[in-house]
Parts: sequence; structure tokens; C-alpha cells
Amino acid sequence: MKKILIVDDESNFLLSLEDGLKEFSDSFSIATAHNGKEAAAIIDREQVNLIITDIKMPEMDGFELLAHLSTDHADIPVIVMTAFGSSEIEERLDSMGAFQYIEKPIDFDLLIEKVNEGLAAAEKGHISGVSLTSFMQLLSLDNKTATLKVISGDRVGTIFFLDGELMNAFTDTLQGQEAALEIACWDSVEIEIQHLCRQREKVIKAPLGFVLIESARMKDERQDRASGGRGLAAEEEKKKKKTQKKEGEPAEGAAREIDPATLAQPAETAEGVAREVDPASLVSEPERPVPPAIAPMLDALTSMDEVSCLAILDRQGVLLAEHKKGGEFASYAAILVAETEKLNADLDLSPPQSLVVNKRTGSKILIIPGPHIIVGIELSSDASAGAIAGSMCPMVKRVAL
Repeated sequence: MKKILIVDDESNFLLSLEDGLKEFSDSFSIATAHNGKEAAAIIDREQVNLIITDIKMPEMDGFELLAHLSTDHADIPVIVMTAFGSSEIEERLDSMGAFQYIEKPIDFDLLIEKVNEGLAAAEKGHISGVSLTSFMQLLSLDNKTATLKVISGDRVGTIFFLDGELMNAFTDTLQGQEAALEIACWDSVEIEIQHLCRQREKVIKAPLGFVLIESARMKDERQDRASGGRGLAAEEEKKKKKTQKKEGEPAEGAAREIDPATLAQPAETAEGVAREVDPASLVSEPERPVPPAIAPMLDALTSMDEVSCLAILDRQGVLLAEHKKGGEFASYAAILVAETEKLNADLDLSPPQSLVVNKRTGSKILIIPGPHIIVGIELSSDASAGAIAGSMCPMVKRVAL
């Protein structure tokens, strides 16, 4: 059964509140404390689902109790009672993460309403089998307020979102941006979500997009170190071979072996007439033709001053067209869309119309998924992603390959 802890130094007031809440004994039990110090001791040894506390108390007042809770019990909603209501006190309580605030003398019906809201907000939902980074992106896109408890094996971390903003994060040894980056690198996570946030100070200044991209880079580096650097070595070898192929010259003057079979027969034209083969044609890649269905969209986007680069790919992740270096983030766009759509389906939400990722440089990546294609666009920092998404979404939806 859920437990509510009431904290006040006036014994008669405690008894009156306890008596008034007895009719709800089938929904929750009541514990009491006369000051913040007693309350902290109860919270540290027992499971408490919601706290109702006064501000002015001896030994440890309500503000000190809130500070203790924000460090060790950030998942417990707090309703603060005060006989000295003011905008300054309300602002201070809000900054310390108070869930609700109510003035004395207590309106009992209002108190019950706030208790029910607090207990509902404290309900913990469990999510597993989904990407943590995609879930964080969804919280940001939907402007959600939530506290995430992230579990990966014996590691536990906490991430705080307020109105879609990444506020803070903690692990056993890290806090702030370092903790968020570390948690985002974890695999096979279980996510426990509460729809409240007691962290009102924005400790993490970097945008969420940067945190997600940087954590992906860190994760790749760790995987490469774990494999003894083979992944990096293989990538470097691939780049070297590609360079050799483009230049048509062997590396460091080494001789290149030629397959005699390639010299046995001359190439033929459609009419069967032998022709000479240009060696350059064996090593250069033909330019990718732009599918007619996306040509008008490509022309429209490349004519926009706000567009730095772009990529258009099909639903299998195959790059159909790019402008400048848009192909560099094409795979990221495909993965983000797939993970977000899977998560939305799991949570019975409608598919995303568009996704926006903020880069550390200030530019933005706008991703628009359609039935047959995915469009990824890098925009300048002053561009309106919403306006461009609004104009491009109908066009993307109409494309049929």
C-alpha cells in the first residue's frame, strides 16, 4: 500500500490531518513526523510515496528537507504547506522541486486533489527493449516532464527532463553532462519513468542533440578499444583502399596485381563490336541518377539559403540523393526515425511528423519521415525548422518511388 508522510511541528494539526485522511485508508497509509530531521530518518528507512510538509519547523525546516530529498530521494513528490504564502516563497519552492504548494488554513478538498495528483505523478512506468537515446529524443520532442531511472546490469543512473529540456543527470560517481553522456552509452537498459521533475536548475547546458551524438561517438570509441582497435584499423584500411582506387595508383609505389581474366576479352558494345576499355572507367563510380519522383523536392530544398546540406534516402536506408555532405548523417537519420517510430508504436502514439536535432555548432538537423522516403536536412542556426517542416511534410508524404 502507498504511504504518505505528513511533517509538521504542530501536534494538533498533524492529528487533524491524519483523522481527515483516514477515510482514504484503503488507498494509502499515513505516517507523521514533527520536523524535517524525523522525516528524513523515516524516508531513509521506509518506502514513502508522497510527502506533505510545513516550511517553518525546528531542527530541520521544510527547505532543508527539500534539499535532502533532491539529493537522495528525487523521485518522491512533495506538497508544501505554508501560512506565509508569497510569490517569493512560491518561486523558491518551485526552484527546489516542490510538486505542489498549498496555503494554510488547509482546504481539505484541495489537499485531497493534490494528493491524488501527486500519487499519480509518482506512478512508475517500466520500459525495456527500446533505445534510451530514442526515448530521450521523444521526451524532448513532446516537451515532456519526467524523471528516468535507467538500469543497465548493476549500473543505475537518473536523468531529469523538464518541459522537454534535459536538466541534469546522476550516476553513482558522476553528475551533470558527464553523467548524461555515460548513461546514454549503456546497452540493454531498463527505463523506469515518473512524470515529475524535482531538478529545476538546468545543470546541463548543452542541447540534447549534442549529448546524443557525443555519446554515440564515445560508445564507438569504447567498442573499438574493446576490440583491440581492429574496428579503427579496418576503417583506416578501407579509406586507404578507397583513396588508392580513386587515384588509380597503388599505395607507397607497390605493384598492383591484375586479374588476367579482365584482359582476356575486349568489352563489347550493344552491337557486339569490340571497343577499348578506358582504365579510368574501372575505378570511377558512376554518378547516382536522381529518381524523378524526388527531383522537384531536391530542387526546392537546394534553392533555400537556410539549407547547408541534405540527404534523401528510401525506407531501407539506401541513399537516393544528397546535396553537399548530406550523406554523412543519412544513416543517423534512418536509425533515429526507425527507433522513434518503434517507440511510438510501443507507447501507442502517432508517428512523428518530423524530428529536430540541435548540433553543438548551433545548426539543426531536420528529419522528415514519409511513407517511402526519409529526408534529412541540415539547417543554419537562424532557420525555422518548424516552418520548413510544415512546408515540406506534405511533399514528402506524396512521394511514391
